[in-house]
Amino acid sequence: QSADNELARPTGDGIGKIEFNSNLAHLYAHFVRHTIDTSLEGLTIVYDGANGAASSVGPEILSGLGAKVININVNPDG
Repeated sequence: QSADNELARPTGDGIGKIEFNSNLAHLYAHFVRHTIDTSLEGLTIVYDGANGAASSVGPEILSGLGAKVININVNPDG
């Protein structure tokens, strides 16, 4: 993009704001569970979260779908 076509940058009230919401992971898990039309009742699933960002969300989704979940590596460290 050339300097002549540079996008206008927002100023003042147009800049926006950052908000912290500790409930977002739970809301996302709820959304995902309700987009999957499958029951995992009767299944035992070993969930390896690799200590990553989805470490808490994955087990919540799987158990919410009815699975018994065995968690390993679910402590985010990065």
